Amino acid sequence: VRLARDEFIATHRPKIIVHAVEISRDDGGEGAEEKIGASVIYFNVGDTPAQIVAINAKISRYRLPLQSGLGVGIGIRLTPLPVPKDRIVGGPHFIAIFSAHTFENERFVLKAAQDNGRDGACMCIGQIVYEDGRGVRRETGFCRRLDVKDERWTKIDNPEYEYAY
Repeated sequence: VRLARDEFIATHRPKIIVHAVEISRDDGGEGAEEKIGASVIYFNVGDTPAQIVAINAKISRYRLPLQSGLGVGIGIRLTPLPVPKDRIVGGPHFIAIFSAHTFENERFVLKAAQDNGRDGACMCIGQIVYEDGRGVRRETGFCRRLDVKDERWTKIDNPEYEYAY
């Protein structure tokens, strides 16, 4: 029975994907500037439940092109976020990430960098680490760039930063 169960889980494993990253705002109280935030919406599109082990993410400024390894925490220290205790089935599920950056400051920094011929961006980088029913660890990474003009997060089409395995 155990062998059949293990074979079923191996064949019908959980798979967490990041569906979208939307702008969130943290007004910080009355009179404070709005901080840049992200609501990460993710689903388990696999056939079996997943147990979240860790969620790590960060919103910060980076030079472009991005260095190798940012998405897995080699080049930066990602901040641990609260982990849901229940096993994840379906979705949607949400994580909220906030930074010290404000929208007004980000517009100013972006304009100054462009005026000086430099290319940088405010990025939301993270990873969701989870296990299947046999305890096999899997990981989903995401990376989004802040479009300050339209106030939205845009996907970075790079398999090093956007992955699920």
